[in-house]
Amino acid sequence: MKRMIQTLTATMTAAVAFLTITQGAQASNADAYRAAMREFAPVIESWTMEADATLAAAALKPEAACEAAMGEMARRGESIRADLAGMGVEAPMAVRHSHLAVTASLANMAGQAATACGREVEAQQAAAGSYKAFAGPMKRIRLFVR
Repeated sequence: MKRMIQTLTATMTAAVAFLTITQGAQASNADAYRAAMREFAPVIESWTMEADATLAAAALKPEAACEAAMGEMARRGESIRADLAGMGVEAPMAVRHSHLAVTASLANMAGQAATACGREVEAQQAAAGSYKAFAGPMKRIRLFVR
């Protein structure tokens, strides 16, 4: 009986210690995430607005989709997406789903920009859908990082 009580006490102590450590780590992750996203969110939002507008313009003026500027915008979008994906590892549970959704929207928009030449209308429509899907999750992230 004494052995069972000791084992139970040790298990409970280990569980409490684990929860305390995890909650502390999650809190520090949340603080680090908030700080990083406060700086990064405007960059993300600016690029998505630029991509949406540029792809809409390319649907009306197809030669714009084949210019070097479209390729450069796609590369910047991919770079932002890669940074965002890296931050997703440390995203707090409260915004992890939103973070993944924003990352997926960015990936699609960057991919559409990279392959827009010769398929301008389809690229614009797919990117517009991703831009709409991006708005809600990004708003949740913005509220979290305030």
